[in-house]
Amino acid sequence: MLLLLYLFVVIMPERPTKAVETTTAKAKFTSHAALRRLPSGLIPNWYNISIQVYLPYRPGIDFGQQNFTVGGEVTIYFTCIASSMSLLQLHAKEIVIFNDSIIIEEELGSVFLDGKPRRERIDVTATRGIFESDMVELKVARPFLRGSNYTIHLKYKAKMLSYMHAGLYVSAYQNGNETRYIAATQMQPLDARRLLPCFDEPRFKAKFAITVTHPSGTNVVSNNQAKRIAKNSDAWTVTEFEPTPRMSTYLLAIVISDFPYRETKFENVTIRIWAESSKLNDTTHALTIIPMYLEYFQNYFNIPYPLPKLDIFAVPMLRVIAMENWGLIICRQKILVYNEHLLGERDKQSVTDVLSHELAHMWFGDLVTMEWWNDLWLNEGFATLMSFKASCAVENSTSRNRQLFFENSARAMRQDQFVRETHPLSSRLDSKRGELYMFSRITYSKAAAVLQMVEEAVGEDVFRDGLRRFLNRYAYGNANRDDLLNSLNEVVEIERREAFSNVNFSLFEFMDSWVYQLGFPLVELERETGSSKIYAKQRFFKMDQLTTDFDHYRWKIPIFTKNSSHETSDVIWLEENSTVPLNNFLILDFDAKGYYRINYDLDNWNRITNLFITNHQLIPPASRARILDDAFMLAKIGELPFRIPLRMCEYLRREDAYMPFLVFSTHFDSTKMLLRKMNIKSLENYFISILEPAYSTFTTMENSNIEMHSTMREFITYRLCMWGYPPCISEAKRKFQQLRNDCDADKKLSDHRCNSISPDLRTSVYSTAIRFGDYEDYVFLEHKYTIEDYHTERDRIYTGLAATTNKTTMFSMLNKLFKHQNEDSDIRQMILEWTRSSMIDTIMNYMRENFGSIYTSLKSFPQILKHVVTFFIRFASTDEELMLIEKFEKDYSAELWSVRLTKYIADQKWNIQQNIHFVKTYSGELIKYFDEYERNKAFIP
Repeated sequence: MLLLLYLFVVIMPERPTKAVETTTAKAKFTSHAALRRLPSGLIPNWYNISIQVYLPYRPGIDFGQQNFTVGGEVTIYFTCIASSMSLLQLHAKEIVIFNDSIIIEEELGSVFLDGKPRRERIDVTATRGIFESDMVELKVARPFLRGSNYTIHLKYKAKMLSYMHAGLYVSAYQNGNETRYIAATQMQPLDARRLLPCFDEPRFKAKFAITVTHPSGTNVVSNNQAKRIAKNSDAWTVTEFEPTPRMSTYLLAIVISDFPYRETKFENVTIRIWAESSKLNDTTHALTIIPMYLEYFQNYFNIPYPLPKLDIFAVPMLRVIAMENWGLIICRQKILVYNEHLLGERDKQSVTDVLSHELAHMWFGDLVTMEWWNDLWLNEGFATLMSFKASCAVENSTSRNRQLFFENSARAMRQDQFVRETHPLSSRLDSKRGELYMFSRITYSKAAAVLQMVEEAVGEDVFRDGLRRFLNRYAYGNANRDDLLNSLNEVVEIERREAFSNVNFSLFEFMDSWVYQLGFPLVELERETGSSKIYAKQRFFKMDQLTTDFDHYRWKIPIFTKNSSHETSDVIWLEENSTVPLNNFLILDFDAKGYYRINYDLDNWNRITNLFITNHQLIPPASRARILDDAFMLAKIGELPFRIPLRMCEYLRREDAYMPFLVFSTHFDSTKMLLRKMNIKSLENYFISILEPAYSTFTTMENSNIEMHSTMREFITYRLCMWGYPPCISEAKRKFQQLRNDCDADKKLSDHRCNSISPDLRTSVYSTAIRFGDYEDYVFLEHKYTIEDYHTERDRIYTGLAATTNKTTMFSMLNKLFKHQNEDSDIRQMILEWTRSSMIDTIMNYMRENFGSIYTSLKSFPQILKHVVTFFIRFASTDEELMLIEKFEKDYSAELWSVRLTKYIADQKWNIQQNIHFVKTYSGELIKYFDEYERNKAFIP
């Protein structure tokens, strides 16, 4: 989520003809210094913001040199709470401040002039822009004094940049044959300072009164409802908004567009969804579920939604998936729209999941906000957890809830188990410089998994009541981790003291072990010799075995066991340096609610494997998936023979649940990638053999009572086609030929009147046809890509084109990707699509050998360059490839340093060594198993 790019602050006279910069240095990229915190002695209370937005939103509108700029004027009311201060510091980035416009005044108490407080001007004696810290400093002639109120007024101008830079950015879209533009904000975490000088930290909450002058023909939405809309000329319209509640600067939001909207109501709240006119009808699903989620969250938190309106705006492009601006949620358009003729079951669930997450933020994050970014996990962890609970309630599906929780925990663990790629949820430091890792899978997914353990340990009602107390106590303010735990602990003491009565530690100590330590534990079970008694102990789990820095880490682990009623869990606590006796459990943590891996003794693993083979339905789907995941990961670090997870996977021939297949495919995709140079045919045959029965089940039944039927069919079909399963290839080619007949000329593939392929099969059909078809198939699909205007369909088509095995067309696509970026395309996602290619080594070589030109094209976008470098490093698995990477690192040392990738590549080289170790250590064992399976598969049921 976090992109840190170049910055500058210019302070200049208001009327002179050229800029006068206060310093000569210009830092190209932000550093830790950009996260340096402002002094706490001055507290903002209110912003009066007036901006004029020079947006040439359609052809025929032209403001000349002012195109895509903002003229701004802001008055900030603030109070001094320090004894004395002579320096005012504000955040500002890529903003030109007019020096002559700066006015600082003191409000003289109860002395009134014409009904207004009398003010006395304070001279500014010096101004300075601190580029590396995104700050402007103003030195005053006499100090600010405790308890006194002040204002600063200034004028400035700013630029609107691309969506990758954020602030107030520009995004293009097509309206027929016209290219049009909208302007939208993305302020989180450090980009409100791009739109206006401000106190740009979460703790500095204030009210915002916003007035926008915008081109006539456009409309403006912001956090609160419009108070006044009036034309001040034929060319310009002025929209004035009601003041916002007290909120943080990163939640400030504005969108200027010519989009229409649809509207509904929830109680007294007006809900509007804005989208391109051609997509507006596809917002029905979102418009239907939003009131349901608002009702759920109001009831759960026992706090009404605090604003009179809620806008959800579908923008063509956004640096993130969605943003929880208070009263104005901004989403990527392709995430918000749903059309049953175009999109599958997973796409519909994505709309639900994203909206539920952002709506949860209206309380957790917006109403109550973390004090600083080191506690971002409070915002994002709770929003993730609450979105799962809300989805379960709204959809009335407990199995969906289990799916979400498992996928969430597994996703977090895949990053958290690599020491060089993870981080703690929070830092104990006061953080004068902040943390650059704050937006990650850990912050979202691990935080939610840890909070789920807390809820399971204290009980659902206690957990809910603690959250209610927390939100009511800190509403419209800021809070930190201690504030949350105090609120929760108070309720535990009242309602469920026994939760921690049998242990010698508190809720705080339990949470500390999970919040301030990176990674997670491995719970190891050992059976006492000659006894049925089992003992549990723990150690630090890691995939990178060469690292020992964190082996001493231990946790306070809640081990969840089913009680006699099987309706709730009992908790057995495993502390840092102890063992605990357990009853004779076959499977521990039966509902997969713990954020840890479990290793059994070999005898127990064999018993679990037999249960999988004979009667897998006795184990819940999430637990089946979790056991498979643990077994594969333990095998990959040498703790378990590979025959255990591979033998266990044979039961999948009778499986119909999605989660276990997802785990199986994830591990096999990575295994095939690492062993790809060996061309092991028996590995491919094993994979096909496991999925073949599911293919028959899910492709012969168009509609089924099996949960997630559509998702399963999409999943199974795509993988079998890409792995070369002949019936799948034949059927895909037949469908594609029919498509070419029905969707000729300039008919778009998003038109269901010509494209009869089910949405869940389109990616598979397009990719298979291009990989196993001819050049005419490629030309047909390439033309459809150029005329398609539906983002999701364009994505599918691009995935299909990226399956080409023709080097000429492949290199042509890659050249276009890196040299002619399209504003309405997410280049990061497009790079990811190439990881599915059967020509992966050719593509890796292309990216490495052409990095010089790629760097020249993308050096302003370091995060995209990181995706490129990751592509050709992540999958290296031989000594020869490691040597090529080391040569690359040397040849491009200056370029890599300039975009801050030097350390990243050094860390990734450790992963390459892990890959090489895996191939050398385990390839023989794997090949032996696959060959034996090939010989015996005729006898496998």
